[in-house]
Amino acid sequence: VVCVAGGIGFTPMAPFLEMALNDDKCSLWFPKLQRVWVVWAVQHSDHVTWFKQLLQQASGSTGQVEFSVRVHVTRGSLAQSTVPCFKGRPKLSA
Repeated sequence: VVCVAGGIGFTPMAPFLEMALNDDKCSLWFPKLQRVWVVWAVQHSDHVTWFKQLLQQASGSTGQVEFSVRVHVTRGSLAQSTVPCFKGRPKLSA
């Protein structure tokens, strides 16, 4: 599964990530789910705090689902974060 969002557009993805991080719920609702890629573009690095705990949990997950989390900060500087942050817009290609 690939989750791509910009700004507050990440909000609808949060419940899905919470379920995917819960091995019991994931086995029930998404039995074949193996990987989740999260790409989120925000203007400022402080926006990461909106979902910081969830993104940290996904980044460090050792459950049945493999997660890849990339947060792209398009304006301002990168703040120290335990969530993987990158400067500039994401470059998505096939």
